[in-house]
Amino acid sequence: MSCHDPHYAPTFGERVSYFREKCLACHQTQANSWQKNHFSQHLDCVDCHMQKTPKGDIGHIALTDHRIFRRPLKQVIEPAPAQNLIPFNLENANSPRELGLAYAELALRTRNSRHSSEAFRLLNGVLPTYPKDAEVLTRLAYLYQERGEPDRARPLYEAAINEDSHQMVAVVNLGAIYAWDNQIDRAIKLWSEALNYDPGSSAAGINLAEVLCAKGDREQTRLILRKVLHFNPDLGAAKQLSRDLDSPKSKC
Repeated sequence: MSCHDPHYAPTFGERVSYFREKCLACHQTQANSWQKNHFSQHLDCVDCHMQKTPKGDIGHIALTDHRIFRRPLKQVIEPAPAQNLIPFNLENANSPRELGLAYAELALRTRNSRHSSEAFRLLNGVLPTYPKDAEVLTRLAYLYQERGEPDRARPLYEAAINEDSHQMVAVVNLGAIYAWDNQIDRAIKLWSEALNYDPGSSAAGINLAEVLCAKGDREQTRLILRKVLHFNPDLGAAKQLSRDLDSPKSKC
């Protein structure tokens, strides 16, 4: 319970960034250069370090192993079956764009490499046809980022935001790429604009507070944390950083 509120369940779209934020609230402050590179290339901490295991006596159930391993478990856990998606009888439902977006969403849920690969193939295939489609750009950028290719993800996120400045997944993830690349001012600008548009975006808020703290701007850090906690009062990372601000040993 010191890691996250056990009664709060993030949506599928929020899951990766929500739990990543919890992990990095502690690990990022003590990370060496190798670890920082690892964090920037692998977004989903829980997928490796808190793997799901099947519940043998109950069908269709998997439990998260709450032991947090330094290294991923060696045991092989059978992934969810890589079923093909079957479109409903709707107009354009079987188009490569719609199928690619659907497989990308499914890959977030199943963590199945087959679903991820199919999304990657389809979205790369339709990108020339939809070069200004913010959703296609964002999903494809995330797939590149998951593959450990932030340099391929960056221009896609930038293009997505150019088409839709309120594409929050693109904004938060691009800011993280900028921050890890030591482009701190660009990350601050991006997250500040995101928070002005959506004050309830905890991911943008806590990221912004952390970099402002690292820059030594205590007052702005405190203001951002108040905004974050107003919308998400149980956010452990924000509460911990608030306590750190009041400590004589604070790094802010």
